Amino acid sequence: LARVSRDHILDNARRLLEFHQGSKHVLEVQFHGEDGFGSGVTQNFYEAVSGTLQKRTLNQSTPMWITDGHDVEHAAEPDGQYAFLTNAEGLFPQPLPPGSPHLDEVCELYRFMGRLMGKACRDKFTVPLPLHPHFFAVLKGGFEPKNLIKTLGRPGASIPQSEDWTTLDLLRAYATLVER
Repeated sequence: LARVSRDHILDNARRLLEFHQGSKHVLEVQFHGEDGFGSGVTQNFYEAVSGTLQKRTLNQSTPMWITDGHDVEHAAEPDGQYAFLTNAEGLFPQPLPPGSPHLDEVCELYRFMGRLMGKACRDKFTVPLPLHPHFFAVLKGGFEPKNLIKTLGRPGASIPQSEDWTTLDLLRAYATLVER
């Protein structure tokens, strides 16, 4: 039985899976200050970690995902409806340039995510992280980048003019050019 804090769920989960990743024993979680334990609480643990990985504040400090373009609204109301990333197509990794100061931490979070999903699958739990279908295609190999760009594409006229374009908007603009 592993005890974790809801207030520090990501740090606790990372440490927990470092030690538990290779174990064939079922991971069972209890939250500090709560009485419950068992499969329902453990599933809630996976859901809480998934929610934390989707937080916009985490993505701003450690850019894992292509943003959904609502960073300005989030800045105005940090705990409002845009506290979490909500890409309609699902979450897709944020491209980072070589030498980015975020690269090591982002790679470590993806390693953690793999351990989390692997452990959840082994123990018959789910990690409700809404990943873009092409994310799995990239992991499997044989991925054609043009296919991703086309799925992100939309007509050029529907892309709003903005000084604050997101990576997703730039990919959509590129997709519009590729389709011509």
